[in-house]
Amino acid sequence: MANTLFHPTKDTWMTSFKENKPIIFLFQDKLCPACYSFEQTVLSDSEVQEYLFTNFFPLHIDINRFPDLYERFAGDEFLVHTIQAINGNLLGSCNNLSVSYFLNNLHQYRQLYPQLQDPYQEVLSLQDFSPLIQEEAKRFHEKIDLISEITLSTLLNTYDSMYGGWAVQKHKIYPSSALDFLLLFHQRSQDEELLKIIIQTLRATYRGLFDKEDGGFFESANRNWKTVLSFKKSLDNNVSAARTLFHSYQLTLDPYYLDKIRETLAFCLKDLWNKKKGLFNYGIMRHPLYDLSNELFLTRGNCEIISLFYEVEGIIDLSTQKKELNKIKSSVLKNLRKNETPYGIPHSLNDGKQQPYKQFLLQDQAAYLNLFIQMYSFTGLAIYRKRAIRFLNLIIENYFDRKNNLFKDRVSIPETDFGPLTKNLFPIRDNAFMINNLVTISHLTEKPTDRPFRELATNCVTSYYSNFGISRDAPFPPEFVIANQRLIESAIELVIIGSLKDKKTQQFLIEMKKIYDPFRIIEIFDPGKDKHLIDLKFKNYNFQKTPLAFIKIDSTISPPAYYPKEIKKMLQRLLDVIKSNVGL
Repeated sequence: MANTLFHPTKDTWMTSFKENKPIIFLFQDKLCPACYSFEQTVLSDSEVQEYLFTNFFPLHIDINRFPDLYERFAGDEFLVHTIQAINGNLLGSCNNLSVSYFLNNLHQYRQLYPQLQDPYQEVLSLQDFSPLIQEEAKRFHEKIDLISEITLSTLLNTYDSMYGGWAVQKHKIYPSSALDFLLLFHQRSQDEELLKIIIQTLRATYRGLFDKEDGGFFESANRNWKTVLSFKKSLDNNVSAARTLFHSYQLTLDPYYLDKIRETLAFCLKDLWNKKKGLFNYGIMRHPLYDLSNELFLTRGNCEIISLFYEVEGIIDLSTQKKELNKIKSSVLKNLRKNETPYGIPHSLNDGKQQPYKQFLLQDQAAYLNLFIQMYSFTGLAIYRKRAIRFLNLIIENYFDRKNNLFKDRVSIPETDFGPLTKNLFPIRDNAFMINNLVTISHLTEKPTDRPFRELATNCVTSYYSNFGISRDAPFPPEFVIANQRLIESAIELVIIGSLKDKKTQQFLIEMKKIYDPFRIIEIFDPGKDKHLIDLKFKNYNFQKTPLAFIKIDSTISPPAYYPKEIKKMLQRLLDVIKSNVGL
């Protein structure tokens, strides 16, 4: 192009006002084919160039950098990028403009608005956008980079390069969140040294923590009863181990990991499943001197194992038949639903005779909410999205402290063993879990009333910055760093159009599940049942055959792809853009 498009800064707005030139927003995306065509055929035309830069201030707006501005002026009804005037007048969309048509629109707009008011004031009044044209956005990203650097360096300093794993209190435990963090960094940086640490730790963990005789992962590699209370194999640890192994398989496609996941889940189904109760036991706890074996049925573990079953379905063949596994999932979901209360879901699912009081902890609410999100992502049933939003509103009502902009550790009611709490606790890991949930729901919801969820997540992050600061001596845990990364990145959704009864669609879904975060948001539309919704959301696209898939970022969708390899190529291009945007 002969001229360089301006960028949205305060100086641009003020110059536009002084020179009496209307600002035109050109909402574009590097990966949008229509944007590329518009730039090459229309914006590069010499006549368009001369008139555009003589009479207007054209601003190039990358919708991934300025999503709030795009939402404010373009609105949700547009599925392709648009050309807007400062007061919201639409001059056209990037996929249907010719040179003559665009010039005609420019002439008409210039005649209608001979005299401009100060345009900067209107933009400045947008509270959700104004930080982006100030230094706050820059500082926000710098803090995230610093937190990531501190957390990563701390993990590497405590890593045992000879045997693998991280030492905690003189004995090694399974570092699932640390490994997820390293997996995320490897995905963005392609750092081979990180991959070596991940692989070495996973294999050393399997050798040192996995019980090859009876199955399952122990909590600690140092199984000395004098220093470790019990030889514990908990449901939480085993599910976390299996999920990390699954993420490693998604990145490496090494079948070694599939075997270990299969063994771990087989242990959970054999030793922890209580058919009579219809729930999974908390775990197996043994001690050489005391009998610590007991039956506890805790909410978080039961939520996470069902979520994992859906995540690996179709990729890992378990010894348990599919029909029996479906009964297990249904039983757990039924018991969880039965235990819902106005305060959320209790920590323990035991009946009242075994436990006279009920604890309501944030960790369980976050896990239960995440289960609804996963169920919606993997089944495409709108009922789970509705339940997720309803339950999230319940969490906000009972657990969110608006004074501190953080989620409380628990709800205290007279029936609990804690009684009235005099001081609220704000656990960083559980808040990070909630931030992840809020970010995901903000991309799965459609109603304008659901948009504040992302703002709530941002407020939680900002509150932790202001309250706890950043210290190399006490770095933020990996879960919080991952939540931050998701908050600043654009959400990438995988949309599949096809019937789940169709084998080709099922295979497509299986292939898509192999793609690791941040591509875990999957929306499924059945052309038979969801025709009206498809026509409404994707009206500008003609889908000739199904199944197909495409990538959706905010209101932009990619061309449809009919083969998983096509989607993987587009995802790699997106990942390169993300890496360049966040400076990784």
